[in-house]
Amino acid sequence: HKGAAGATSVGVKSAEASARPTAAGLILTSAQQDAFKFLRQSTFGPNMALVDHVVQVGKAAFIDEQMALPPTPYPDTLITMPNMELVSEQFFQNAISGPDQLRQRVAWALSQIFVVSAIKVDNTAAMVPYIGMPEQRQFGNVQDTMHEVTLSPAKGEVLARVTTQKSEQ
Repeated sequence: HKGAAGATSVGVKSAEASARPTAAGLILTSAQQDAFKFLRQSTFGPNMALVDHVVQVGKAAFIDEQMALPPTPYPDTLITMPNMELVSEQFFQNAISGPDQLRQRVAWALSQIFVVSAIKVDNTAAMVPYIGMPEQRQFGNVQDTMHEVTLSPAKGEVLARVTTQKSEQ
């Protein structure tokens, strides 16, 4: 049957799981295949220019370049917006087009650990700084990140709601 991006799937392992390029007629060298797989794991998706760049400079230099880039910002005006939809759109724009791809991918991974739902916290003044926090802290000390998460208004709202719901039952 057909799997992700029109690739032929074999069993339960899809093209997504194997991290191999599947475009028709695309022939990559061994070094390009290695760079492609690395970029699938460290960014929101490789393109040929980025694959060739990693082949040219190497993985370690790519990581150094990425760590030296400033975080792609969330505009301060998002804090005053009436809902989270524009904040979500900005996240996806940063993830797709931000030059700091490694930072965006790590921030997304951290958001899967330090979870705050926009459904539970529909407060842009709390969420925008919370979303930007992993991008500012992710290459630093984990203890500092955990401390900042614990004291954030967004996490406070989530914890307050959980506590209230449990005490009402």
